[in-house]
Amino acid sequence: MSSARPGPVADVAVDAQAVAVFLRQHPDFFLRYADLLSDLELPHSRTGDTISLIERQVDVLRQKNASQQAQLEQLVFHAKENELRQQRLMHFFISLSALTEAKVLCENMPKQLAETFDLAHVDIKFIAERVSKVEGMEMLFSGSEGYAWLAERLADGHSVCDNRMPSGPRDLLLGATTASIRSLAVVPVTNRSDTLVAMIVLGATQADRYQPGVDTVFLDLVGAMVSATCWRLGIV
Repeated sequence: MSSARPGPVADVAVDAQAVAVFLRQHPDFFLRYADLLSDLELPHSRTGDTISLIERQVDVLRQKNASQQAQLEQLVFHAKENELRQQRLMHFFISLSALTEAKVLCENMPKQLAETFDLAHVDIKFIAERVSKVEGMEMLFSGSEGYAWLAERLADGHSVCDNRMPSGPRDLLLGATTASIRSLAVVPVTNRSDTLVAMIVLGATQADRYQPGVDTVFLDLVGAMVSATCWRLGIV
């Protein structure tokens, strides 16, 4: 009397997850039941051909190694990017510390930020009711359409990144310069009482450059340094 082979997988009353858990808990199982290895049929992950268990293990390990290598390369890339950004910020901060005229800040700071961080648009807009007017200043008024939306987003003192900004605040910040800008960062500039007195506007042509959730640590540092420079120069 011949023993019947198990039916299709769908007919086997065994929970696959339980089998997986069991094998993880008993990694020596196939050492004790080596004869089962000859009955296993494992498809190749790419070709679909039947291969041995060892070949399948090697294939899985190669895939894991490739994935880990890609993750490592990504980490190294971001580390180098952050180091370069820190160096650029250092040069920018040094140049701010050397400024002696408010007019030069208004004229040169946006240009320097645009060149340093490869941005399509940089501007600083002062709130007219809260600053001493200086030649070359870009002004906005707290009663303008879109201002309340921006003020609320900046109320916690941190920069805002957005690639889907409503038309009101977007037009207030950019004016006619809207076609090529696909994401924006708005950096608060405050007085000594932490009252909002200006907004630094950074515009990028990449939609993912300044999207919600982006880390704003470096942007906040820029805002803090520009704020301190405005205090020193008597703008606020």
